[in-house]
Amino acid sequence: MYVAQKTKLVNLRCSFPMFNFYDVIILTETWLTPAISDSELGFHGFQVIRLDRNPNNSSFLRGGGVLIAINNSIKYHPITLSTSNVEQIFALLSFNSNYLLVGGVYLPPHSPLPVVESHVASVEQIISSYKSVSVILCGDYNLPNVTWSSDELGLIATSDHNMVTTSIIDSFSYLNFFQHNFLPNSHGSILDLIFSNSNKVTSSTATESLVIPGPYHPPLHIIFPFQSDNVADNTHTYKDFKDANYSGISQFFNSFNWESTFSQYSIDGAASIFNEALLHSIELFVPTKIYKLPKFPLWTSPTLKNLIL
Repeated sequence: MYVAQKTKLVNLRCSFPMFNFYDVIILTETWLTPAISDSELGFHGFQVIRLDRNPNNSSFLRGGGVLIAINNSIKYHPITLSTSNVEQIFALLSFNSNYLLVGGVYLPPHSPLPVVESHVASVEQIISSYKSVSVILCGDYNLPNVTWSSDELGLIATSDHNMVTTSIIDSFSYLNFFQHNFLPNSHGSILDLIFSNSNKVTSSTATESLVIPGPYHPPLHIIFPFQSDNVADNTHTYKDFKDANYSGISQFFNSFNWESTFSQYSIDGAASIFNEALLHSIELFVPTKIYKLPKFPLWTSPTLKNLIL
């Protein structure tokens, strides 16, 4: 998911309010650089951890990069790794006494064996350090020649048996991982993989995406049936468009000389400027509210509520 381009950054910020009910968002191939701050991404209500491409993990200056965005309602701490030659990040999420280990990884096409072995060793080291925790590891592995399946014991894979694929398959089989993405891209291959020590994970093609998806990486919606002991905090924030100040929005947009403004840009540039204005108007004139899960089922009448209380 290439998001560093200016137009895509604007689209990302415009789209993100539709995704703020997610617990975790994982992006690969972000193309982000230190010149782009976390605040520019517009991930309001989320904590961002990311690893941009750098000289330690690639000989190329552009591309790559991974990011994990974690909802503010979830406690977490990032996991420090001893290896630096792989584009990967991990975080341990805390739900009272329960823990979920989340990882994001990007292995470029034709990654050399030492890079893949470093990734495998990192995963094995983390699993050894955090025993008995639930694990979900997502990323672009760029292994189009592997056919994945699973049974009740774990993953099953067939490949051309080169050292790279063998290293991953052997290690993740030993860790009793399952692979949960079986949705091919438009070219008929599966590059984005979802590994977990749970066989209850489900994945589907996401109906919405943060940016326009490319042909190789359809956006995925992943459900991890992780039960939290904390049932008290069932809240999230949202933009209440029903209570928006539409008169203010109209005055805001009428304050621009759009013909003069657009004449200075290309079509893409003009769209980017308009999206920026739209996003800013939402921040100014659409209130942010807190949704709380009702204490009673929707069918409960006021009379019944009074009797219960």
